Amino acid sequence: MSIAIKQRELLRLFSVNKHMSIGEVEKKMGISRQSINLLLETLADNYFKVFNISKFEDSLQISILDEKEFESLLSWKILSMSTLNSFHRRQALVFQRLLKKDEYISADEIADSLYISRRTISRNLVKMKEVASKYLITIDSKPGVGIKIEGTELSKRLLILYEVMDFVSPSYQLSPEVDNTLLKVMDLNHVPYEVIELLKRTIQITIDRKDNNFIDELSPFTSFEDYEALPQLYEVVEVAMKRKLTLSERKFMCFPLNLGLISVKLENSEILAFSEKILTSEEDEFGVGLNFKETARILNNHLVYLINRSMMHWKFLDVSIRNELTKNAFSFVLARSFIEKFSKQYGLVVDDTEIGLLSTWFELFLIRRSKPLVRTVAIITQGGPSFKELIKAEISLFFGTEIQINFWTITNHPSYDELYDRNDLVFMDNILFTEKDSYPFVSLVVVTKENQKEREGIERRVLGNRITKKCSVLEGYFDVSKSYEENFYQLLEMLYDGKIVDQLFIEKIIEKESKNPSISSSGLAYPHLVNAGSKEIILVFVQNFNGELASSTDIRVNDFVLMAIPENLNAEAQDILIKIFDSIFTQTQEFPVKERLGVNNFEERMEKICLQS
Repeated sequence: MSIAIKQRELLRLFSVNKHMSIGEVEKKMGISRQSINLLLETLADNYFKVFNISKFEDSLQISILDEKEFESLLSWKILSMSTLNSFHRRQALVFQRLLKKDEYISADEIADSLYISRRTISRNLVKMKEVASKYLITIDSKPGVGIKIEGTELSKRLLILYEVMDFVSPSYQLSPEVDNTLLKVMDLNHVPYEVIELLKRTIQITIDRKDNNFIDELSPFTSFEDYEALPQLYEVVEVAMKRKLTLSERKFMCFPLNLGLISVKLENSEILAFSEKILTSEEDEFGVGLNFKETARILNNHLVYLINRSMMHWKFLDVSIRNELTKNAFSFVLARSFIEKFSKQYGLVVDDTEIGLLSTWFELFLIRRSKPLVRTVAIITQGGPSFKELIKAEISLFFGTEIQINFWTITNHPSYDELYDRNDLVFMDNILFTEKDSYPFVSLVVVTKENQKEREGIERRVLGNRITKKCSVLEGYFDVSKSYEENFYQLLEMLYDGKIVDQLFIEKIIEKESKNPSISSSGLAYPHLVNAGSKEIILVFVQNFNGELASSTDIRVNDFVLMAIPENLNAEAQDILIKIFDSIFTQTQEFPVKERLGVNNFEERMEKICLQS
């Protein structure tokens, strides 16, 4: 990892947690304390007008002086401003230079234009060839002639997208007309932010490479053309290019809209026919007893997306599929066998994550075969109306149009026991997690007694994601040699010193807790009160609660959360608060309160406060 990439990673950690210990940074980044000190020194020298990182013993704290400039450093700027000592930046610049011309360029010419030595280029060429080969690109180097990149136009565009733009593109140079039309597409079709960011890049590449021939390279790729305002986007891009877009250009430019992250239905008759053929062979090999024609028809939409993702080398970073879906599970074996045949037919390299996603579909087919009479289904999801409509259509494919479908939100539904009693089957959508958010992926998993705990864990993670994004979450320490009340009062002093709560809040909560301590019979202390000076819910947890603290009551305190609640709550904050109380008091007590609320999955977002004297 280059120093520029390490710098950006360290700043990303600080963007979600302004207080961290050096040990935390070591663990999260996998680097030594000496490397951390080097990063701190270089950041302090270059960006002292943007932020200040103070160090006290084992603790680090960042003070951001220029929010806008800090945000830009988290994206491209810290990479593009880094020196050519960064291998990734050197590599990107050499790729960029070679991709501008379809001819041999001498190593001396490249070295002179980038102010680096010819020896450096020769030394990096082996690694560059390895990177390029992932996109089916070869780098031909001939002594005395030069270096040339060879590959299809699609391969070259993907190389630019994934290996060049992050390191050399200072910004997207889209015209106001293109940018405004793109925002219109986003608003009308509810396109996620991450998809729009990728779309900006593919549009920029399409315009930049308008003089390169790009025809008939995406025949298996399937596009959805009925997005609102999409024809207008084509028009403004064509104005910028001063010519019409080819079909391949349209497909490449809009491939971020066709990855399965937006709920639209895609079908491809060629894929359908080949799927039937594979399923027939699966029946002969495994004897699964599936109706191969009907199964292929239902799978068609998912397989179209699978091909789209694989053709564009787009991979899921983290999809929360069932943990127990191991290589020994029959549905996984079926999916792996299917994808091996499928990828061979289309000459694609399919990411392993796709096997897990496809296996959830085979699991549904196997369940339907064993339980054909299904009349009522519960679906737990955090998807919106369009997502629900698509899922409703897909469930109807499995179990018929007369089936009754009850939708529940992932953070607010009856107990699983109640759902089992009222429904023949209970489903939950797979959740796709990114650094910024979590949202549903068009794939379902049936919830059974066997996997219920795992699905409950996913629900807690989703709730924890909402809490740590929408609330102010802090974490401190209690001194186990002191009583609960002593620790509690010391905590309040620290919160006051940090200007997190005001004096009135402290006086009122001390008075309230003295008269009627908020301590449950299980030992959970949950002091809570309205905090007039707060605009968001404040939650304070304790990190090192390994024992029990004596209290003024007969109950010993073994867990803790403080809640400071604003006077005025919007609808979303009210929903979160209700779910916090539900999770604290209605869920099983076997987990600490941080786990019940799911915030333990997002420790890096918690602001650390020292409560030790």
